[in-house]
Amino acid sequence: MNISIGMSAYVLPISQSLSYIIFLLILFPYKQKSFSSYFNQNVKPFSYLLLVILAAAFVIVSFPFLMRLPVVINHASAFKGMDVISSLVYGIFIVPILEEMIFRGTLLNDFLKCYTPAKAIVIGSIIFSLIHINPAQMITAFILGLLAGWLYYKTNNLLPGIITHAVINAIGKVTFEYLSPNSYYFYNHKIIYWVFYFICLVILIFSIFLLLKKLNQENMKLHKG
Repeated sequence: MNISIGMSAYVLPISQSLSYIIFLLILFPYKQKSFSSYFNQNVKPFSYLLLVILAAAFVIVSFPFLMRLPVVINHASAFKGMDVISSLVYGIFIVPILEEMIFRGTLLNDFLKCYTPAKAIVIGSIIFSLIHINPAQMITAFILGLLAGWLYYKTNNLLPGIITHAVINAIGKVTFEYLSPNSYYFYNHKIIYWVFYFICLVILIFSIFLLLKKLNQENMKLHKG
């Protein structure tokens, strides 16, 4: 009985991953671009570092507001019973890669052929947010969609979006466990938490401006070349 209960925790992630893979297998043969072309631009390591910092700071800064929103579907209960390694592999590797390939590499790529970049990115972000159902996740997904969509449009590379997506998933899990107002850590270290919060807010603002400047410079060099 215990074995069946434990194995049932893997049904949703496996079925979701298979549905994503089938979706990609159906669509990708009809794309004009080759698979390697989705990763064909050289983004500097410093830009990736900025993305990691930005994504982590975003989760921490937005968490106190998002946690107040209602939960429509408790996704955590569906994954209850998964071991830590499987959960991390699924949330940090499988989901970011497959979802970015679908929503940015496939859908957004087609939207960019039909609409202006701004309109295409917004429409793609709305669709991406709707599949997450819970209000807090929908808001996070919409903002992630805007950022990942802009990154794909700016760099013609899925990797920046994948990394951003992975960091948001990873930091979101850690933040939920350790920085929730209901957690032991928050209850006993409120002053430290709020100092940490405002430091992250400053880091978030600074990293956004720096990333914009950095990618604009790289984009200009790319077009000059």
